[in-house]
Amino acid sequence: MLFRNLYLTLIFTTSLFASLFSLANEIPAEASRECRNFITSLPSEYKWGFIKVDEKWDQANSKKINVFYYYYDGAPKNPENIPYVFFNGGPSSDSHGTLRMFQNNAEARATTAVTLDQRGTGCSTQYPKPTSLDMTDVTRYWGTESIVRDAEALRTHLFKNRKWKIFGQSYGALISLRYLENFPESIYSANIHGFTVMKSTKDFLTKRILSQQRVLKDIANKHPNLLKNLKEVRELVPNNFCLENKAAKICGAPIIDAFSIYMGFIDAWQPMDQILQQLNTTLRHGDTSFLKQWGTQTALGVFAGGEKGVFPNLISAMEIAPGYTDIEGCKLVEEHLESSNIDWSHWLVNECRILSAIEFKKRATEEYTVQPSFISLEQIRSNLMKYSDLKVYLYSGEKDTFIPSSTFDWTVQHLGPLIEYTNFQDSGHGGFSSEKLVWQNLLKNNSSVQQTLH
Repeated sequence: MLFRNLYLTLIFTTSLFASLFSLANEIPAEASRECRNFITSLPSEYKWGFIKVDEKWDQANSKKINVFYYYYDGAPKNPENIPYVFFNGGPSSDSHGTLRMFQNNAEARATTAVTLDQRGTGCSTQYPKPTSLDMTDVTRYWGTESIVRDAEALRTHLFKNRKWKIFGQSYGALISLRYLENFPESIYSANIHGFTVMKSTKDFLTKRILSQQRVLKDIANKHPNLLKNLKEVRELVPNNFCLENKAAKICGAPIIDAFSIYMGFIDAWQPMDQILQQLNTTLRHGDTSFLKQWGTQTALGVFAGGEKGVFPNLISAMEIAPGYTDIEGCKLVEEHLESSNIDWSHWLVNECRILSAIEFKKRATEEYTVQPSFISLEQIRSNLMKYSDLKVYLYSGEKDTFIPSSTFDWTVQHLGPLIEYTNFQDSGHGGFSSEKLVWQNLLKNNSSVQQTLH
C-alpha cells in the first residue's frame, strides 16, 4: 500500500551533492536530460561524479552499471569532522528533492555530506524492464542489498578504508538497517528515521491503516472545515471521471483517497486543506480541470507509480512489506479489521481503496513473483555487541501515518540498550529534517580520526 514512493510526495524538501576525479566527472551517454539539468544546477560548492559497480555483485563478469553521487564540499576543513552519507526515501525516488533541505540547513552543511542516486533512480542506471513473470532473480539486485554495496564502493572511492556515518529516511532508513546488518565495520554512527524492522507484515499494515484514521482527527482539529470538504468532494467527483497514463487508469471517488499521502507529513496538512477547498469550489461549478491536474500528479503519479511502471512495487513486495503486493496487503488488513469488527467502508480516506481501484494497463504487480527479503534483528544485535562503539539513533514520529510509531516496538524490544530510540510527539514522516535532536546526534563525533578526500 503505497509501500513505495513515500519520498515522492516530499513537496516539503528537495536535493544534494557530488565528485572529484576526471573520469568520474564524465556524464554517461545514458543520462537523461533531467539528470543533466540537475548536474548543471548544482551550486559551485557541490562536487559530483559517477562510479561503476557490478549490477550482480555476487557474480563474476557482471554487467557494470553507473551510480551517481554528489557531496557538499564547502564545510569547514576540520580534520575531526566525520562525513556522512544520506539515503533518501523511495524506492524509485531520486535524491534530487533533498538539495533545498541541505542548502537551507546550516547543520546539514557542517561536515562533508554525501548522497547518491540509488540504482534505478535519478542519474544512476535506470531499473531494467521486466522480462518474465518470475522477477526473483532481477529484483534482488536492485534493492537494499545492492544499494549498500554501492555505498560501500563509494565510501572506498572517496575515503579509502575510513568509516563514515549513515543517515537514512523512510526507505533510506531501511537501507541503513541493511547497512548495519551487512557492513557494521564501515560505520561510525547510524541515524535512522522513519522505518524499522516489523514484527510481521500484517501487524505493520494494520497499524499503518489505523494510524491514518487517528491522524485524520488531528488534522481536522487544526483545520475545522477539512472533514466537511473531504466528504463533499468525494460526493462531487463524477463516477465516470477517469484519469489515466501509459501505466494505469483510475475512476471516480477513489481518486480522493490519494489524500492519504499528505497525512503523514505535518507540513502537508495545510496544503491538503487548501487543495480540498479548491476542489470543492471548482467541482461545484462543474469544472474538473483542477481535479485532473492534482489527481494525475498524486493518484497516478504516486499510487500507480507514474511512468516508472511495476518495478518499484516489486521491490516493495520484496522488502518493505515482504511477501505482499499492494492489493494482497490490503486484503490482509481488511480481513484482520473485519475479524476485529472494524468497518472501514465509511472512512473518508482509505489508502487501500485507491490501491484497489487502480487498473493497470500492463501486467499488475500481483502477476509477478518475487522472493521476500528480510532484515535480521539478531544479526544487527550481534553486530552492535561486537562493535560496541557504534552508536545507533532510531527515530519515529507520533503523527507518522506511513511507518507509525507503534511499529517500532519490535525493534526497540530486541535491540534495547544497544540503540537510542526517540519518538517525536509532534512530528510526522518528515521529522528527519526539522527535529534538532536528529542533527545533534548526526554531528556528534565519536572519533577524531582525520577524514579527507583523496
